[in-house]
Amino acid sequence: MHALPRDSLNFPDNFIWGTSSAGHQIEGSNEFSDWWAWEQEGLIEDGTVSGRAMDYWNRHEEDHALMAKLAYKGFRLGIEWARVEPQKDRFDHDAIEHYRRILQSLRNHGFKICLTLHHWVMPRWVAEQGAEHGWDGSRLTVGGQSAGGGLAAAVARQALEQGGPSIALQVLHYPPLDLVTAAKDKPAPTAKTVIRPWMGEVFDNAYAPDPATRADRLASPADRADTADLTGIAPALVITPELDRLRDEGVRYARRLREVGALVEHWDVPQADHGYDMDDLDKARQTYASIARHITQANQAEANAD
Repeated sequence: MHALPRDSLNFPDNFIWGTSSAGHQIEGSNEFSDWWAWEQEGLIEDGTVSGRAMDYWNRHEEDHALMAKLAYKGFRLGIEWARVEPQKDRFDHDAIEHYRRILQSLRNHGFKICLTLHHWVMPRWVAEQGAEHGWDGSRLTVGGQSAGGGLAAAVARQALEQGGPSIALQVLHYPPLDLVTAAKDKPAPTAKTVIRPWMGEVFDNAYAPDPATRADRLASPADRADTADLTGIAPALVITPELDRLRDEGVRYARRLREVGALVEHWDVPQADHGYDMDDLDKARQTYASIARHITQANQAEANAD
């Protein structure tokens, strides 16, 4: 990784340095969750299990002290539903009080807290009893924004290659789809795009430290060298902000999906840049209303086909 120019590392005075986490990834021993059950059943391809993870549940005070030593000012964490309500209608008050102590510790260290109430992982009883509430786990959609959109594209590609599971819709919201091309070589619609060249270098090194892996079809489905036939891949909704440095690769991939009949819609958000939905509430509401509508239509279409 090359050294970054000093003048590229200027941040606003109110910029909040911090870190982001998910409960199942760091707490450890989340035994009443659906992910814990899947891990124990060997459903993770490489056999990985979370186990004690970072043991944040027991060592959070040490972790907070380390973050303070690194001059962090913010922390995003989640509340694990499976800990709070491990069985239907049975709430674990000790776990609730434990979360209170964690949050108080963060406040004592002066951190700004971003609290996620549901970060994908569910209690096992919800997953097991979903059918009783009319939830059909056989109808799947995948999606994400930014890096999550890239992961969703990779999941859809794997489902195509492995013959399943069937995915009703993939939602790709300003995804990075070409790690082969450096951010500095991607066209910038404005003088100051949200994603600066140095950021692209940091992100690429974080997600794919070995440059040789960036050409993998799961990391760079919009790379021009990937010419595999995508016929049969999950239907896709692709959303690209007009001013995003990543727009061209999203447009290119949307065109590729259209050629095989997989593109449901490509929506270019006018006068918007990467991450616009975090500060432009009107555009965000329009986008997520459209996503919800497409997901509903896709699942209904799959149900009718059954």
